[in-house]
Amino acid sequence: MNIPATRIRRLQISIAGSAGSGKTTVGQSLATELAYHYHSTGSRQRETARSLGLTTLQLNLVAENAPGIDETIDSDLRSLAGLEHIVVDSRMAWLFLSDSFRVCLIVSAEEAARRIIHDGRREAERYVSLNAATRAVEARALSERKRFFNTYGVEIASFRNFDYVIDTELLDAAQVVEYILVGYKLWLSKLHFAKALVSPSILFPSRVTEASEALEIEGMAENIERLGVTPFEAPTALFYMGKHIIVKGHRNVRAAIKAGVAAVPVKYVNDIGILNRGALTTEEFVRKFVNRTTLLDWEQACGIKLPHPPPSRRANDA
Repeated sequence: MNIPATRIRRLQISIAGSAGSGKTTVGQSLATELAYHYHSTGSRQRETARSLGLTTLQLNLVAENAPGIDETIDSDLRSLAGLEHIVVDSRMAWLFLSDSFRVCLIVSAEEAARRIIHDGRREAERYVSLNAATRAVEARALSERKRFFNTYGVEIASFRNFDYVIDTELLDAAQVVEYILVGYKLWLSKLHFAKALVSPSILFPSRVTEASEALEIEGMAENIERLGVTPFEAPTALFYMGKHIIVKGHRNVRAAIKAGVAAVPVKYVNDIGILNRGALTTEEFVRKFVNRTTLLDWEQACGIKLPHPPPSRRANDA
């Protein structure tokens, strides 16, 4: 099933994303702010899981071989496609509401697990530890990718499906809502806007920074504080194993961190070969350049602690 090449820009916002990324809270707030109607398949799934005495992960695994569960939910989504003034929180709304402003919220599995554990509304998602919750979040994501690829032939984790991608790791719901509202208005007006936003403090470096860059970065940070915006080209990044890896634009990211910017626009590349960095594959690039020395240098230079190390760091530390 493919998205039509020509899209009508309806008064609809669809919000997809990983578990714990804030879809429900953000969706409800957006609907209130815009006076739109709110619809959520996540709530429907949790109710179904609870009624069957299952966790959400268990329901997902059952649904892999019981398409009737998805068919019921998907028929509800299809019925919304022609409506206006709606906000829809659903993994598959981007597909069935192809004329909507398609937003994807992402967050690390570790942060998602913390949020889920402290969310009293998730009766069907109770875990004995943070590690158990993190494993469940990762397993759920894999199950959903498999399910929807088998059913519809789509990769739900691809950023290409969306008009706007926001990493909510270090952002609160109010900030995310504000970013979406700005992007939505620009999208409706067919004006240019950044397609992805990420907190600069969770971007991982791929090179050691130079002392000679400090003065330039200081000036860039002062410009950001004076202008209230980031007046430079968006850094280029890879999204690898759930982590954002800077490929180009390290000075821009450091300046944004120094200026206290909550989120910066990012341009993603799908394959490092596009940038001709030594004819390396994406995995080879990350393993070669995202190492302990680079990360420690970056943390010291920026005065931050990177939240969750990527797999390459764990491998290199072993």
